[in-house]
Amino acid sequence: MIETVPLSAGLPTPVERLYHQVYGDCLPLLTLAVLSGRGTLRPVMGLTVFSSRFRFTHSAGWDYRHDLEATLFGRPLAKGDEHFWGGKGHLDLGPRGGSEEPHEDQAGNLGVWAESVRLPTIFCRMC
Repeated sequence: MIETVPLSAGLPTPVERLYHQVYGDCLPLLTLAVLSGRGTLRPVMGLTVFSSRFRFTHSAGWDYRHDLEATLFGRPLAKGDEHFWGGKGHLDLGPRGGSEEPHEDQAGNLGVWAESVRLPTIFCRMC
């Protein structure tokens, strides 16, 4: 059984209308989401040389982690790890080094909210 929460009062009219159409009176309670996939990086002179793999993990409204990997013919070429845990942002770009600066904390906080729009109960956690 999926745990649900009622729609919050005071949602913007288009959001409330969408949620009523899609979910009814209750939203499924999503607290964690993991998105994995593959893609291709921009082609070089019309040829797609690099492919990529990614895994995004979100704790709705609180934390996230992005694991990114560029590959060449399926072999890892470059890796990146970005996360925002406990209000602190960190960016690690493999051999190029990592970074923990105040602007990354702010960027991480903005990223949490920007990427959480696909998790409908994020608005219910704010109440």
